[in-house]
Parts: sequence; structure tokens; C-alpha cells
Amino acid sequence: MMTNLFDIIDIMKPAQYPINIIKGINIKHLRCPLWMDSQKVVSPFCEGMIRDLYNYKPAPLELLLYCAGLLLLFDTKYMKHTRVTKQIEYIEPSNAKDRLVCSGIIIHSTPKIVIDTNPGDAGIVEILKKLQPDIAIITHFHIDHSGYLSAVSKHTNARIYIPKKDEPYLVDIENYIEQLRPDNSDIIEKLLRQRLIESGYMEIKEYNSYDEATDFRFHNPDFMRVIRTPGHSPGHSSFYFPHDKILFTGDIGTDKLGPWYIFPNCNLAQHIESILRLMTLDIDLMITCHGGIISKGIKPALRQCLKIIYDREYMIKSKLKKGYARSKIVEEGIIFGNKTGFDEPMRSYWYNGDDTAFNHHYNLIQNGGMINRFPVVYDMLRDI
Repeated sequence: MMTNLFDIIDIMKPAQYPINIIKGINIKHLRCPLWMDSQKVVSPFCEGMIRDLYNYKPAPLELLLYCAGLLLLFDTKYMKHTRVTKQIEYIEPSNAKDRLVCSGIIIHSTPKIVIDTNPGDAGIVEILKKLQPDIAIITHFHIDHSGYLSAVSKHTNARIYIPKKDEPYLVDIENYIEQLRPDNSDIIEKLLRQRLIESGYMEIKEYNSYDEATDFRFHNPDFMRVIRTPGHSPGHSSFYFPHDKILFTGDIGTDKLGPWYIFPNCNLAQHIESILRLMTLDIDLMITCHGGIISKGIKPALRQCLKIIYDREYMIKSKLKKGYARSKIVEEGIIFGNKTGFDEPMRSYWYNGDDTAFNHHYNLIQNGGMINRFPVVYDMLRDI
């Protein structure tokens, strides 16, 4: 009977039914026997509700399909769950391209811990209610990582831990906006405020701050260590599990866009230092917030982050030498590419992001450039 229901959903024409537009969902998400997929299992609650709807004969087909789609939309199957070890579970959002969400991890230990578990799906509430974590941690303050803390506060009694140097941005929304927006940019301020509100930003009143000295081992010396990795944000941190040789990087920059430093409070030199620091660790598996799980070529992946930064610097220096104006270099793109085809407010957002990235690179160039500041990088990049 469930098969028949999914067969019906599969042959629907998306334009005819509202289930195609709820939260921007596409009908293709429903085109697989979900209960047969070990990583995408319909919860017993939603499965039971769908069965009840299907068996309720008087219900119009349109209503049945609408309700079934709605239930599926808010089911946790839209988050991909990957069991990395007996203790560590990786949670990925349904839409990895959404820059307001991120992947995170659940640590099934004593105490139970969640880190950056902000997939953006309503299913995170179900996870938090069932798991009832003891501790909720964020690697840094950006809303794609901290947005889930409002759900943590509402549905659990978990102790919240935030990086000490990122505290100012999480206790006051005005300070968050002031620190991230470029000077005199009302468009960016309005966009930031809108995104923060839509993403569930909450001024945190009760929390614990942490830094590299904070002991998260819980009487187990091989459990979990904080690795200081600032640059992407002032307090950005990564987490290392020595026993399993697993690193949870946060936003170190292994995704397709590479390292991000588009806000005024980023620090490019610190970002480079952080990548070099991670390369000293003995890592068998690297878990990222926007680049998936990396099990092979871990050191090359980190070297690639350095190469991307170097290539951007080289491009800026070459164009300046050719007489390019700063505005033209920014318009053609440093991180985000050419922005002439974007509409407002995103055009201003991407432009200002690249303008800020230019500032960070220019400051480093004025101080001798990446290779002079970090000579070890030359040998690392020579063969790439």
C-alpha cells in the first residue's frame, strides 16, 4: 500500500499540486522508496500518518498527496545521517547549497553532544527532542552554524558553549550586524537583519564560553580536543578526536568556494596559520561543515585551501601590476566571481564580500605577501 502511495506521488505533475512549492521543495525529492534507503528512513510517526491518510477513503486525492508531501517535508529523512563511528554521527542538510545551513555532528557519548547541528530542516527539532543533548557547541558565530541554538534552548536543557572570542556577536544582534556589514552599507545591513531573523537568530543569555584550554575530554584523555583555528571568525574552532584520528574542521575552507574571509572581522593571516596548524595533526578522517567527509587526500585537501588563497593573491597582484582599478578587480571576482548578473540585494552582498576579501589580501601583500610571511607554504605548493 505504501508503494502505491509513492508510485502515485512519483507520477504527479509538479505544477498541479502545492506540495511542489512548500518551502521550495521539488517533487524529485519524493521519487524513491525512502523506507528502503538505510540513510533516509521515514520516521514511524510520519509513516503511520501517511498510512492513515491513504486508508481514509473519503479523502480527496489532492488532499492526500498534499498532506503526505507535507509530512515527508518535515520528516528527518531530508537530513542525511552518516554513522562515522560508534559515537560520531554526521548530519547533512537536504540542501547543501543553502548558505544559511551547515552540516554538523552528534556525539553519542556521556555526555551527549551536538556541534554545529544546523541542517535547517524542521526535523532538527525532532532530533533534539529525542536526543536531549547535554551539551550544544558551535564552532563559530555565523548564523549558518549558530541558528540551531534557538531550538536547543527551546526544546532541551543542554548547556550551550560558544567560542570566547565570538561572544560579542551572539549576545547582541546589533553588534552582530555592525561587525559584519561594510561601512555605510544600508543594503547589507537590511539583508543581514532579514537573514538573521529568518534563520532563527537568538541573543544568547545563558551560555558557557570556551577556548583551546577548555577541557571537553570528560575524564577520557583521547575523547575530544579544541583546536584553535581563527581567521574565518575571531573565535573559530575545530575539534579533534585523537583516538579515532578524526577532525571536525568547521569552516576551514575545503568546500568548492575555498576559504571564506568576506567579513571585516575575518583575518587572512590567521586563517593561513589555522590551516597550517591542522596539517600538523595525525588525521585519518576529516569531517567538514560544507564539504562533506574527506577520507582520502586529507593533507592535499588542506594544501588546496592554501593554494586557493595563494592563487587569489597572485591574481590580485597581477591585475594591480597591469593597472586594473580596485573596483574592476572586485567586480570580476575574488571569491564569488563576476557579479554583474546578480540582482539586488545579492549583488551588493557578493560585491562587498569580495571588496572585503580584497582588503584582507591587500593588507597581507603590503606586509610581504603570503610566501614571505609563511615560507613553509612555498614548499607545500611547489608540486601542486
